[in-house]
Amino acid sequence: MFLSKSIPFCISVIPRLLKRSGFKTIPPNVFQLSKGHYLRFLSTSPVLQHKLYKENENSHAYSIMKKRADSYQLAKKFEPSTSAMSHERYESILNYDWGRSTPEDLISSFEALSNYAFHYNIGIDLEIFDGFVDALTDNMKVMSDKQLESVCGNFLKWPETASVKTRNFVEIWAALDDVLINRLIDWDVNTSLLFADYMHKLNLSRRCDYTWKVTNKIIRVAKKLSTEQLVQSMYYIAASRKSSKFMYSFELAFENQFNDLTIDEIGVVSIGFFKSKAPLRNLLFVDTLINRVADEASNVTDISLCGILKIIRYSAKIQNIAAINRLQDALGPRINDLSLLCCVHVALVGTPVNIFHPQSLTTIAQKFVKESNKARMKDLERLAFTFAEFNFNPGTTPPVFDTIINELDRSEREFEIKMHPRCLVKCLSFLAMLHIFPLHLIDKVLDEKFLKSAYEQYPHFRNSGISHEESFREILLLSNSVQIECKYYNGNLASENACRDLTKKLTDYLPEPGSKYPIKSSFDKVCSEVLLLLRKMRGGENFVHGDHVLPHFQKGDLIICNNANDQPVMVTDYFRAQKVGSVKMAPDSKMKWFAFVFVGRYVTISNTRRYLGPTVMKVRQLQKIGYRPLVITWQAWNNLKTEDEKTIYLNNLIKQNSSEDELHLSLQQ
Repeated sequence: MFLSKSIPFCISVIPRLLKRSGFKTIPPNVFQLSKGHYLRFLSTSPVLQHKLYKENENSHAYSIMKKRADSYQLAKKFEPSTSAMSHERYESILNYDWGRSTPEDLISSFEALSNYAFHYNIGIDLEIFDGFVDALTDNMKVMSDKQLESVCGNFLKWPETASVKTRNFVEIWAALDDVLINRLIDWDVNTSLLFADYMHKLNLSRRCDYTWKVTNKIIRVAKKLSTEQLVQSMYYIAASRKSSKFMYSFELAFENQFNDLTIDEIGVVSIGFFKSKAPLRNLLFVDTLINRVADEASNVTDISLCGILKIIRYSAKIQNIAAINRLQDALGPRINDLSLLCCVHVALVGTPVNIFHPQSLTTIAQKFVKESNKARMKDLERLAFTFAEFNFNPGTTPPVFDTIINELDRSEREFEIKMHPRCLVKCLSFLAMLHIFPLHLIDKVLDEKFLKSAYEQYPHFRNSGISHEESFREILLLSNSVQIECKYYNGNLASENACRDLTKKLTDYLPEPGSKYPIKSSFDKVCSEVLLLLRKMRGGENFVHGDHVLPHFQKGDLIICNNANDQPVMVTDYFRAQKVGSVKMAPDSKMKWFAFVFVGRYVTISNTRRYLGPTVMKVRQLQKIGYRPLVITWQAWNNLKTEDEKTIYLNNLIKQNSSEDELHLSLQQ
């Protein structure tokens, strides 16, 4: 606040101080800025600008290409002249009528103006450049390729603007964008990539249409690309974050060139696939990629490794389990040498295929508790997700979950939380899966003001159009879980309307024989068969009810009830009277209420019978609200071939969980 108020004062005083000191090189018009342009005086030259942030993926990837600049089509550096033109020539350029000038004159004058702006740090957004910029953009369509390259190179000398929409800056780059697109059809791959790099240097890869057009043109000849052309094309795809429906052509080129690429170049290509949301389709090639990283685990850099791990995680299927296990074994000895960000991706790499590697997770957790102040909110969320997914407590000293909560509590995190509020909500929902409830933080995030800042639709989800991919399930999970598992909590909760609307949006219909909703999944198949059998065994529809008694879970359960004599009791009337979105407690503790929980084929840890965290949480919470969970796995049900076998299986499951001791024993196992 102080700085913003003091800047206009400084700008009014600095010229007078410089003049009194005898400083003779103040150019005309530098201080003749309108109120909206005074910040330009404080901008820094692109060449001298201090690097404020650590090297990120894009800058690291670009540095890989710069190491072999002769092999890549990178923008040429147009060095500023050692001295600027005279103030008199500067004034003459500004006052000249450029309406009928030739491209040669315009380019020569633009170079002189660019050098002048570089030396005196003058922004292109000043009104005094409007006439010249209009003439320059009008003549671009008749300039040669070399002249266009000169415009691009000199354009880079100007101080960086506050926005791509800044006055004059937007006019020049928009005109360039149109001209480059029109010439693209006549250019070869190298020329196309060269101008794509100029647009990238101007920070326009995500804004301009040219970069996207270039990659869509090159993708048609992907099989003919050299390794350098492939790497550079994928770099611009990553920078623009725009995909093509023909990305498989780049994947085939990636496979063909794979052995000729260095591990760092593989990292650049991997980031291109990940940022464009294009998974690798060939699972045998994914295995080849994983094994290459495992073989070079001791040499790959952190940032390249992060990029490769992202595309592995995005592409991996159950066929890649063995290779991922080998990769995690190979990366284990390097964990203490990797950055914390890279370690987070090592922890995440096995989650899509449920690979649990306790040695790596324990080492990562211990590293995290030592360096937790370096973690971003996203890192805290992702680590909490990994531990919750595998229902794993690494047993670090100090405890890793206490460290996460302490980090969320730090006042230094407030700005980051304001920028990424959903990270906090998600992190707390993952801790809730682990039966960890920092009540003061839960009270904070369930406050209506916080929820409205984090979710624009809150509390009006009914017509918001949200989907499962962007589900706000964490709101329901936190609000319901704290009611179920923290009986002394009296803080904020999600509103009844929000819970109702979210439940309608985020839960699946339970399969009903003869309904209009088709049976699509293994869950639907097992649930439908069990429903029919239970109705037949227990006396009809009124004795079995399908419902979301825990509405924060996408899949529902089948509910039955026995009296003290183990005779069936009708259940449908009670549940039909309950509100949508409410947690449906078992109504009578003297009765035996059973909830059939259906577990699909991919909700256990790979190569084990251990349930993943969400299933563990569901079983725990069903017990808390008075039900006896009866878990039916897809594998167990699929092994039963006849109706008699299935009937016997269901009867035995109910009988085994009818007494308190047997229920406790079965859950312990």
